[in-house]
Amino acid sequence: MGVLMGIILAPMIAAAILLPRSRIPRRFRIHGLMLCSFILILFMLSVLQIMVGVAIANVTAGLETVESDDMGFIYDTQYRLTQGWHGEEYSLPGFDYSAGCGAPILSPINGVVARNYVDPLANTVLCIENDALSIVMLHGLYSLPIGTEVQVGQRIGSEASRGRSSGCHTHLSVYDKIVGEWVFPTNLIRMSGVLRSARQNPDWTYRVVWTTEYNPALGGINCDQDCSVTASGRPVEYGITAACGPSIQMGTRVVVEGVGERVCYDRGGAITDKNVDIAVTEWNGWTGYREALFKTY
Repeated sequence: MGVLMGIILAPMIAAAILLPRSRIPRRFRIHGLMLCSFILILFMLSVLQIMVGVAIANVTAGLETVESDDMGFIYDTQYRLTQGWHGEEYSLPGFDYSAGCGAPILSPINGVVARNYVDPLANTVLCIENDALSIVMLHGLYSLPIGTEVQVGQRIGSEASRGRSSGCHTHLSVYDKIVGEWVFPTNLIRMSGVLRSARQNPDWTYRVVWTTEYNPALGGINCDQDCSVTASGRPVEYGITAACGPSIQMGTRVVVEGVGERVCYDRGGAITDKNVDIAVTEWNGWTGYREALFKTY
């Protein structure tokens, strides 16, 4: 670009300096300078267009990078959850899913096959990784060699019952490299773009919680006496009050996926650090695993 500018501008600058001193009639000199100015303007507009094009390309590349982190699920057919959270004893906590023997298993992320082996219990193991997640699947038929790049939705194997298994299913474990812990595989289906981005904000703590609802007017296991008064001493405020685990500081803001923002003003004997109980006047169907962000002031 610099060489091109030199080739174009040097003659124009020379002409602009020499024309006024030449013996060419004044009228032609003025026309020559006007022509040089016009060419210079066109050249600068072309340079500006190129710069804008490069900027747009950079932005587009950035958007493509974000889209490359899209996530799906291991099945695109009807499936069922056959066993809940388990597997901590062999360091692969996760859920079991089944769509039937021979059902296609799909890659839930864009990534690379990091491992493909048979463990000492004869379980077939496939691991796919990218910068954000490590996905581990057991018991299926996996043929992809290590180093293979895969895309979301690409077939990576078939459901089977290899190893320590009582029937065809996939044990699915998901390690979140950003938060540094094993998370619920439901993240692959439920995770929203906003929460995914906010996970990387050091001001917020990200976790997956089991969300429940309680109606203070009806009492229940989460309040021993007067449920209209929270453990913080504040009265219950519907749309604001939530009961959180014992290590969550009172007054902590919590944003729960599909629920919205609440404040941890309450406690409960049955509430752990992996629970958030929402004060409601009527049931909303919020019970289940949901993403949440916590921020303490």
